[in-house]
Amino acid sequence: MSFRLGNVSFNLTRKIIVAYGLIETHLFKYHESNIPKICLNDLIRAITIHEMDYKFKKLEPHNYIKNGSDELNHIIVWLMKAYSDNILNSVETGLKDKCLEMILVATMWKIKQSLMNHFPSDPRKGQIGSIELNLWLAQMSGVSVMRLRQNSSDINIFIFLYTALITILVTFVYTACEFYDLALNWYDLNILTQNSCISLTHLAGLAKIINALYKLKDIQKVLDKLKYGLRTYTISKEQRQTFLDGELENKLLLSVYVAIVATTGLLGMFVLFLSIQVLLHPVKMAGKTFPYRAVVPSWVPFPLQLLYMSLSVLIFAMQIVAIDYLNINLLNQLRYQLNILNLAFDKLSFEKEQKNPAPHSRRLNAIIEHHCLLKEVCQDIESIFSVSILLQFFTSLIIFAMTGFQATVQSDASNEAILIYFYCGCICCELFLYCCFGNAVTEQSKTLPIRSFNSSWYDYDGPYRKSLLVFLTNAQQPFVFTAGRFMDLSLPSFLGILSKSYSYIALLRQLYGPLNLGAQAPGTVVFMYFLAAFPLSSIMS
Repeated sequence: MSFRLGNVSFNLTRKIIVAYGLIETHLFKYHESNIPKICLNDLIRAITIHEMDYKFKKLEPHNYIKNGSDELNHIIVWLMKAYSDNILNSVETGLKDKCLEMILVATMWKIKQSLMNHFPSDPRKGQIGSIELNLWLAQMSGVSVMRLRQNSSDINIFIFLYTALITILVTFVYTACEFYDLALNWYDLNILTQNSCISLTHLAGLAKIINALYKLKDIQKVLDKLKYGLRTYTISKEQRQTFLDGELENKLLLSVYVAIVATTGLLGMFVLFLSIQVLLHPVKMAGKTFPYRAVVPSWVPFPLQLLYMSLSVLIFAMQIVAIDYLNINLLNQLRYQLNILNLAFDKLSFEKEQKNPAPHSRRLNAIIEHHCLLKEVCQDIESIFSVSILLQFFTSLIIFAMTGFQATVQSDASNEAILIYFYCGCICCELFLYCCFGNAVTEQSKTLPIRSFNSSWYDYDGPYRKSLLVFLTNAQQPFVFTAGRFMDLSLPSFLGILSKSYSYIALLRQLYGPLNLGAQAPGTVVFMYFLAAFPLSSIMS
């Protein structure tokens, strides 16, 4: 027997109610047909389409999606199947939107749970999951950071051998092959610009890796200070939730960054292996086009040359991502603890309103100690990474000019042009992350004096006011990160780099167009490099 509920058939209503019942009751007892045994008659009698819509509005999806566990997968499957089979097309717009919202909320919650369950974070234990994920990525890509991760002795031996092999074959040998190709083609501007784009990236990456390995002990001290700050000064529930939200942001951002760079590397591998040019003219493709400008010894079999070049570029890219994001991650950890410091002043104000007899002077002293600890962390991060960031900025400016120049002279439909666009996007993303989060730390530190001044200081005694005055004096100086103390890591600096680089891309395009890509004198090429790097001095001044 079939009947209709409102303007919707029973079959459609039943499927929607089943999905709704799954979410609301979490009853998952399946028939062989995978239909849950829930009391449909009671639901049908209780819920009309309008009442269901009202309940959806009253009980927003995120309020009860959080209670799901394994059944969350079934919820997503049911709702997505209903949507993909066009079951929801005849439903009222409001209810359909709610079902779609349910799909998005459930999916995002599942992603969030997955990120938080892998490499978990716990401020009460000083456990920073995003740092562990970052260090794991570094080890998987061949960067030896065993000092920063606790592993068993057997695993440490394996990791040491693995990282040593990757470091020799990829980090050093492949970079040497690239610079050998650069030396052989010094007089050809087109080949030179193709080679310099990726070679300079690897040179800067090599310098950053060596710098990080040389200063592993200093990085360990920074991590110990951050963990101590979490264990000691993260007290309230709001502070812990702020840290956990920041950890989710950190892990998600690292995943996106890895996906962007890995997509570019895999696209290059796809072009290298599956391009018709490789099948017809393999000698013309391997080691002779962007981003695989490298001279591999001729005695190496050609298939191994292809595999070695493609894997080396991809692995080196992951190494650079891991080292870059380690710096960015430390900046973010500092930003989260500055936010925790702000919340401590809010807690002081709340305790005053509640007439809490807690010793406010002791709490203020703890805030001052926390601030001094974060200032030390800021200075340590600056001393560890400042010079390597300067080198990265300098090479990135040249790379911007070179890639922009190559993009204008290559055919729009060529494989090289597509890869150059992706590669330029990766370099732009790298610079943006440095500048964005360096700027975020600076802006967060500027809120400390305002938040402390608004903490009802006039209701406290004289010693408290004097201590607060000392804190205000110290907090007036914001936390600023620089590239070799020449330029700040800020959004205006990033925009200045893009603006100046584009100006010199236009200049290079005018001086060395497609008709002038023949042999050039070495002096002319060197002069061109200085032109490309000139925006750095313009921004610093």
